[in-house]
Amino acid sequence: MKPITKLSIILMLVGAALSCQEEVPVEIEPGTYGKSTSVTISSEAGTKDIAVTSNGQWKASLGYDTATWASIEGENTGNGNGKVTVKYRANNGLIRQGMVLVSSNSKATIDTVFLNQYGIEPSVAIEAENLNFSCVAGADSTLFDTNVPVSEFEHFTVATTWDEGGEGWLTPILRDDLGRIVIKVDENTKFAERKATVTITYKDEWGNTHSTSTRITQGIPGGTESTVLKTFQDVRNLLTADGEMVIQDDISIEGLVVSDRDGRNMGETIDSETSSGDPASPTATYKGVDYTVDDTTVYLENEDGSLGFRIITSSIEANQTVRFAKTKLWLKGLTLKRESNPVRYTLSGVQAEHYISSVVGTAEDIPVKNRYIRDLKDEDIYTYVTLKKCEYPIRRGMICLMNYGYRARQAKLASVVADIHGDWIYQLFNSMCPWINNFPVPQGQGKVSGILVHEQSQRYNPDSAQSLGRYQIRSCNKADIQVTASAKDSYTTVITEWADNASDGHARRVHPDPSFNIDDYPPATYWGIEPTYGKGFFYHCKGLWPVITSGYCHPSDYTKTVGNAIYGFNTWWDAAAGEPNYAVWRFSTKGLSGSFASLAFTTRHHSQTSPPFWNVEYSIDEGATWKKVGDEFFIPPTATWSPKTMFHQISGEKPNFYALPAEILGHDVAMVRIIPSRDMIESATGWNNGGPLSKNNGYLDICYSAIRYKK
Repeated sequence: MKPITKLSIILMLVGAALSCQEEVPVEIEPGTYGKSTSVTISSEAGTKDIAVTSNGQWKASLGYDTATWASIEGENTGNGNGKVTVKYRANNGLIRQGMVLVSSNSKATIDTVFLNQYGIEPSVAIEAENLNFSCVAGADSTLFDTNVPVSEFEHFTVATTWDEGGEGWLTPILRDDLGRIVIKVDENTKFAERKATVTITYKDEWGNTHSTSTRITQGIPGGTESTVLKTFQDVRNLLTADGEMVIQDDISIEGLVVSDRDGRNMGETIDSETSSGDPASPTATYKGVDYTVDDTTVYLENEDGSLGFRIITSSIEANQTVRFAKTKLWLKGLTLKRESNPVRYTLSGVQAEHYISSVVGTAEDIPVKNRYIRDLKDEDIYTYVTLKKCEYPIRRGMICLMNYGYRARQAKLASVVADIHGDWIYQLFNSMCPWINNFPVPQGQGKVSGILVHEQSQRYNPDSAQSLGRYQIRSCNKADIQVTASAKDSYTTVITEWADNASDGHARRVHPDPSFNIDDYPPATYWGIEPTYGKGFFYHCKGLWPVITSGYCHPSDYTKTVGNAIYGFNTWWDAAAGEPNYAVWRFSTKGLSGSFASLAFTTRHHSQTSPPFWNVEYSIDEGATWKKVGDEFFIPPTATWSPKTMFHQISGEKPNFYALPAEILGHDVAMVRIIPSRDMIESATGWNNGGPLSKNNGYLDICYSAIRYKK
C-alpha cells in the first residue's frame, strides 16, 4: 500500500495590530477536490504567514488577480512541513479578495486560502426614491451613485418587484457607465394606477450584497368618459385677445410632439439676477443660467402642421413627452395664454394626470414645411419648419461666436442664417447646449430646420421690444442643420472678406493697396486693415491707427482664442465738425451685377465706454452722399467677470447682417460705413448712461466682415 500524502495549511495571523497567532488547519485527503478557508487582513500594507503541514511535496501560488497586489516572499515550495509568506500592498480601494493556492505534487487537489483585505465599503444609491410616470409609454432616468468601478458592471443585478395589478409593464436598464438607471414604461390604458419597485444589487468580492431601490408609479389616463376632443383652432378661439385663462371645460387636443427635450435647446433658458438686483433694470447683475424652462418646454403641432402650441409642464418630471409621438392631452385645469406681435399661444401647468395617450411615431410623421424666410407667418410659430436655400454669412470659427469661458453666464446666443433672397433670421442656441461644442460653422448652403419661436434678449438690444426680430428658429439637434461644409457650394460670391486665414489670426495694419486705383482718398497717411480675400480696405474716417487683439472663435477648437483676430477703432466724435466719426469698408464692384449684395460682420465693444447704437450706410459716389440701410443695430460691450456681469453685456461677438441694394454693384469704388446713430455711450454700469459721444474713449471691435453679392 502506498503511503497517504497529507497536506495541512495553518494560517498564522501576524502583524503589529495582532497580539497572538491564529491557526486554521486545512487537510488534503486523497481523492477530494481540495478545501478552503478564509482570513481577513488589514487595509494597510503587511505580510501574512501561512504554515503548511504535509508529509509530501507541495507548491504555493497566487491567483491571477491577486498577483497584482500581493506576492510570495521567499520559497513557495517544500517537502514536508513549511511556511509561505505573503506580502500584500495597502488597499485604498474597495474591499477585495485574493487567493493563495497550495497544491500537492502527488494528487490533483488544491487547497485555497482566501485573503479578504479590508478597504472602502461598497456603496450604491439611486438618487430618486420615487419616479412617477404618466399613463403614456416613455422613459425616464435618474442618477445612480456608486463608488464601484465600471469594470465591476457584471457584478450588478437589476430586479423588479411588482405590486398587485400587473407585471411586465416596465423595463429597468442600468447604464454600463454606472451613471444612471433608465426606466422604460409601457402605456397604461386602464384606469388603475400601477406600482413596482426596482432594486439594484451589487455583490462584492467577499460575497456580501449591497442594494438600493426606487419606487415606480404610473398614473392612469387623463380625462373622463365625457372628454371632448377639440381642434387647435378651437382652443385658440377660447382666447381671442391677449391674456390668460384657466380652462374649465372637459376638453382635449391631440398633436405631434416636434420638440426634443434631450437636445437641451428647446426652451428659453433664463439669465438669473442676484437677490438684490431688479431684472427690469439694466444694472441688475448676472447670477447664473436657469435651465428649468428648457427642461419643461414642449412643442405640439397639429397633424397638418398648420398650428402649434408651446406646452409648459409643471415640473421637469412632468415632461414625459417623446419626440414624434402622437400625444393627446387633457386640457382641464391648464392655463391658456395668448400673446401678440406675433400671435402665439402657450398651455402651461401640465402634470402626469393630463396625459391621455401617446403613440410612438417617426420623423416621417411630421409634416414637411419648407419655407423661405420671407414666407414665415405667425401661424408657423411653435411648429417645426425647414428654411430652404440658406447659408451662414458669418463664416469663421464655431457656429456660436462665444467666449466659452463665460458660457455659464449667458443664457443663450444667436447666429445669423440668411437665405437666397437676402432675408435673414436669428438662430438661437442655449449657451450650455452640448451639441454646439466644436461645431464649425458650415461654409456652403442648404437647409436649417427647427422650431419657429419668438424670444427676445436685452443683450442684443436693451432698447427694443423686438431685439431679436419677429421670428427666430431653435434647431432640435445637430441633424437639423443640413448646410454643406464647403464655401464652393454657396449661392453668394465673396467680393472681399476680412476673415481667418491661419490659426494665429489674420488682422494686419497696412496702408491702402496702391493697386486699388485710388489717389488721395484715403490719404497715404491712413492706416487700416487689409482683407484676407479680395481687394479692399477697412479704415477709420480720420485715418487712425487700428487696435488688434485676440478673438474667441478658434477655427478648430471652441475652447481656444485666436491671436490677432479682432480689429477696431476708437474716437467716434469729431469735436471740430460737431458730428460722429465712422469706419468704412472700401472695395470695388466693377463689372458685377446681381439681385443684391450683403454685408455680414460681427461686433463687440472692447470696453464699457463706446457708442451702443449704430447705423449702416452705403455710398456709390466715394462718400459724397450716404444712404441708410435697414435698422440701427446695438453693439453690446464685452462681458465682465468681476465684480459683476451686466445683463446688456455679451460673452462673445454679436453677428450682424445687412442686405445691400443692387445699385451698389457695378462701380469702381463702393463704400459701406458704420456710424454712431445716437449721441450716447455706455458706461461700466449701463448701456445708456455714459454721457454724450464726446466722452467716448472705447474701441469698437470687429472679428469678421465680408461683402458678398448674389448673381
